[in-house]
Formats: sequence, structure tokens, C-alpha cells
Amino acid sequence: MKKFAKKSGVKLGDHALGNITAILTGIEDNVQDRLYKTLRNIGFSKYWAGVTSRAIVFALF
Repeated sequence: MKKFAKKSGVKLGDHALGNITAILTGIEDNVQDRLYKTLRNIGFSKYWAGVTSRAIVFALF
């Protein structure tokens, strides 16, 4: 995560990682969409939010 954040120029703090972890551990119908929206709110560009959310979902499932 921090690698993608650094490439996209976003400083990823503990609070942001906590939000992402909460989404991943919760039971959500659309995990990738929720991740994408959270990453966009943190400050990721559309491209990097999409790449990162797909990578996380792929790694988990």
C-alpha cells in the first residue's frame, strides 16, 4: 500500500490504513468500489486508486 501511495504522491498515514483495513475486514458486497472511493478520498488519483484497489482485491481473493 505504502509503495502505491508513494508513487502517486500521497502520504498514507495510520488513520488511512485503519480505514482501509476496516473496509477489508468488514463484510461488504462491493469491496473494490469501497476501496476505490476511500483511496480517492485519501488523495489518490483516479488511476492509482483503481490500480491499488484492484491489486488489493486480487491479492485477497
